[in-house]
Amino acid sequence: DTNAHVSIHLSNFEGNAIGMVGINDRAEVSRCSFVSNSICGARFLEGSHATVSLCTFTKNGNGLEVHSAIGTVPTIANCDIVANLFCGVLASGHARPIITDNVITDHEDLCGVMVRCSAKPLVARNIIQRN
Repeated sequence: DTNAHVSIHLSNFEGNAIGMVGINDRAEVSRCSFVSNSICGARFLEGSHATVSLCTFTKNGNGLEVHSAIGTVPTIANCDIVANLFCGVLASGHARPIITDNVITDHEDLCGVMVRCSAKPLVARNIIQRN
C-alpha cells in the first residue's frame, strides 16, 4: 500500500544534498523549483507513484533520480530539466518512470536520460538536446 498522499506546490528546494525524497508515496508536486542540490533535485524510490509536473530542475547533481522496485512508477511531465551537473533524469534498478513532455537540455558531463540495470522507463515527447 502507498501511504503518503502529500501535495507540494509552488515551493523551492535549494542548496540541500537531496531536495526531496518520495518513498512509497503518491505525492503531487507541481510548479516547484529544485536548484543547486548537490546530489539531486528529487529522488523517488520503493514504490513511489509521485506525479511531478511544471517544475524546474537546474544546477543539481542529477535533476531527478528514480530507483529500486518494479512498483516505482513516478510520472515526470512538462518540466524544465536543464543544466544539471550530471544527468537530467537517472532511472535504475527495476523502476518504471513515465517521462513525458519535458525539456531536458544542457547537462555538462553525462546525458539527458540515463537508464541503468533493469529500469524500464517510458520516455516520450520530450525535447532532449545538448547533453
